[in-house]
Amino acid sequence: MALRALVIGLDGLEPTLAERLMAAVGLPMEAEQLRFHERGEASPTPSYAQVQQPLNDRSIGRWCNYAAELEPVRSVVAAAMARGGYAD
Repeated sequence: MALRALVIGLDGLEPTLAERLMAAVGLPMEAEQLRFHERGEASPTPSYAQVQQPLNDRSIGRWCNYAAELEPVRSVVAAAMARGGYAD
């Protein structure tokens, strides 16, 4: 069996991405997948508050607030991004 990879950037989180992900693994899309934030149950994760919100782009670029602290590892991250096919 050949392995397939679907490479996405975190800035690509959108409803159509869910459809692409499900197609990539050969499963049907279900409407509930786009309404995960409407569940009445708490998610047992440290980020439970985020799980209760719809997809959004509020965190894109948030790393800039920590640019000075990240500078010592910037070359390591840049190399990993290049290996992963992400733009610098």
